Amino acid sequence: MNHDSPDFDAIMPAFREGDRDAFRAVYEKTCPPLTSFVETIINDSKETDNIVSDVYVDLFQVCNTMETFDSTKKWLYAQAGKYTKKYLLAKKENSEEIARALDDRLETESVKMNALSMVLEELSKLPGNQEDILRMYFIERKSVAEIGALLRNNGSQN
Repeated sequence: MNHDSPDFDAIMPAFREGDRDAFRAVYEKTCPPLTSFVETIINDSKETDNIVSDVYVDLFQVCNTMETFDSTKKWLYAQAGKYTKKYLLAKKENSEEIARALDDRLETESVKMNALSMVLEELSKLPGNQEDILRMYFIERKSVAEIGALLRNNGSQN
């Protein structure tokens, strides 16, 4: 016997026939606790709403197979569990993919920084203003005109 409300087993024949009022009654009784169940696990209200909506769409498609209100609730929680697990696995895979991309990017940046450090060390060994010219052009990305103007200004100050 259903401990929630004995009337729900009484509406199950209409529910199995796809009666909108019966479906609405089952939805209104089960949706708040089902939503809370999913939200507690994934802690994302938007995705919770998506999962719960999908579960009720599925329920509507199989409502003709539901024998009792209790079996309907069990089915709802099982279905919500499947969708929640699928969401969490996809989120985990996405997180792992993002972490791998970040690691790759950090490794690339580390290689660039090491190479830049070696280039700057070699530039410091160049005579005269060659170091300044190459640093401004390749590292600071200044144009030839900008470098010429800076060199003229520095030359006039000396």
